[in-house]
Amino acid sequence: MSNESRQTSREQVPELQGSLGQMDIIDVLQFLNTGGKSGELMIKNLPEGRVANLYFQSGNLIHAVMGDVEGMEVLEDMPHWDQGDFIFLPDILSSKSTIDLPFHHLIMEVVRQYDEKKRTEEGSEDPSEVEPEAPVSGRRKKMATLRDLLDDLVRIEGINTAVLVGRDGFVIDGIDSGGRLDVEDIGAVISTGIGSSEVMGNELSVGTLNQTMVEFEKGIILVNLVGENAILAVVADLKTPLGNVRYQVKKRLADIRDSLES
Repeated sequence: MSNESRQTSREQVPELQGSLGQMDIIDVLQFLNTGGKSGELMIKNLPEGRVANLYFQSGNLIHAVMGDVEGMEVLEDMPHWDQGDFIFLPDILSSKSTIDLPFHHLIMEVVRQYDEKKRTEEGSEDPSEVEPEAPVSGRRKKMATLRDLLDDLVRIEGINTAVLVGRDGFVIDGIDSGGRLDVEDIGAVISTGIGSSEVMGNELSVGTLNQTMVEFEKGIILVNLVGENAILAVVADLKTPLGNVRYQVKKRLADIRDSLES
């Protein structure tokens, strides 16, 4: 490709390689960002056989190309990249710069755009073409339990607490990996906090609450509504990239909701 400056050979030993079936794409990007890496991340065998080339400079993603598409448009479906093989070759740089967002803002923007696209697609479905929903008892027989899903969240680096609370303030389930919190005592606090946020949103006429985030001196609390009757609160370390936390939570919300309804 003409927009690359290949300072090293393709025969060089890759610095990172693997499968998206074993390592999440956001985790791959986060690794390159945290390490301040410069080079080319090539992802092959994506859905529909596509190939994406992402270029990093000092940890920042500055250019992306997939066929004739460049920039942010390449990343529109990135949260759905759950198959493919990746390889990172250092010092293969791009002379083009089509992305100028700071890395963590970039991840948040990608997740936001992906969510909006999904809502638009779901809202445009023809009701006559939608298959009847299967009975709850027959769906996802191997569905993970709530405990499994919350445990999966706190295993993510930087996340130390995940609590699922009913709108009445009672804790449905919760895990605190650091042993610093009594999850049973914080249910009412979470429920009251989300209620206050909803009141604020109504007063300011900004619509329905989807998610709220509060940053404190020693950590971040991210709160999401789960259906109509539950609230998920996640506590993360202050230095944890917010974009990745938001992405990891969003990715699991549907499973948590399904598990609640089963």
